[in-house]
Amino acid sequence: MKEKPYLGITGFKTERDVKEVTDILMANGFPNEDYLPMFGFIVSKNRLNNLAVGGTRSPPAKELPFLSECTTRWTLPMMHYFTEKNETLAEQVRQLFSIGKMYDDSLCRAIQLNVAWPQLEQIGKILQEYQRMRIVMQIPAIAMEGLSVDDIARRASGYDQLVKWALIDPSGGTSKDFDIKRGLELMNALRESMPNTRIGIAGGLSGDNVKARIIQIRNGYPEKFCIDAQGKLMRDNQIIMGEAARYLQQSTSALLTQ
Repeated sequence: MKEKPYLGITGFKTERDVKEVTDILMANGFPNEDYLPMFGFIVSKNRLNNLAVGGTRSPPAKELPFLSECTTRWTLPMMHYFTEKNETLAEQVRQLFSIGKMYDDSLCRAIQLNVAWPQLEQIGKILQEYQRMRIVMQIPAIAMEGLSVDDIARRASGYDQLVKWALIDPSGGTSKDFDIKRGLELMNALRESMPNTRIGIAGGLSGDNVKARIIQIRNGYPEKFCIDAQGKLMRDNQIIMGEAARYLQQSTSALLTQ
């Protein structure tokens, strides 16, 4: 059975932002049995080298267990992990989830791999050690470069038994708009090549456009799908709570009426 779809915001750095977004979700139909609210925490290999230092878009890694614990039981806290050292990905994931015993204490058991076509062997090692880990395979612009929709779907098929979600994300948090026409073609191709994986999209979503885009996608895609937003909800690398509220209000009014 496929995992539930999620409705996400990525870029949380403070307890206050986690709590405020939780309150907004509760005012807009959550907890809900059909969708998981996803709280995305950005982290990279560089952050693992000095746990006390944060980045422009990420909190200090030592704070990740506390921030994950601030989320409620009906949400999905998730690490969004970037590395250029793909050959040691499993070792890095072990290092990440050992911080504050995040995995062992069930504070967070989900990760989005912001890596273009991560090595299958490395994902296998992650799942061998963390059998209840839920993985998102991000499909960023660099992973799609020069490939047809069919090429991408064929390559993605090898991940179907390993990941729970596949997120088409040509933006990578830069606010670049999601191309609905090509996106729908790819979503449907991935649905065929990854029958056990829930498909999702990200890219330029905001309170101004998310409802219309959900409706457009729903008209051309037969299953529930995930969405995630970041760039257009932020200013100076901080979540703008008013923008987050509009995004959640508009998306829930569309998603929860399916």
